[in-house]
Amino acid sequence: MNPPRRIDSRSIGSPDEEDVEVIEQLEHLDDIVFPAIDGDQAALEQAAPAWNKVLTTLGPETVQETRNQYLRYAQSTWKFLCRQTIHQPERILAVLKIILLLTSDDGS
Repeated sequence: MNPPRRIDSRSIGSPDEEDVEVIEQLEHLDDIVFPAIDGDQAALEQAAPAWNKVLTTLGPETVQETRNQYLRYAQSTWKFLCRQTIHQPERILAVLKIILLLTSDDGS
């Protein structure tokens, strides 16, 4: 399974400096959260601090669509893993940790 494709920021016009910074922060978060969902342990360890930093910096409203995208990917990964005949407990645990992170009120 592949993570959703990113929007190429160059294709949406000329964003101002603030927009570029937001896009860069969200892309950096993508580089952590998608591999974490896929079971990358180093990314999983970085996920909570990175998520909390972006959530604090940008605010919940700004990251809501990103959160939804991560949750959709985590849910589809969960369903995929549950259908496998050979279970991968480390990956299942990683998915659960990310879902918990994204759905907790305090982001931790």
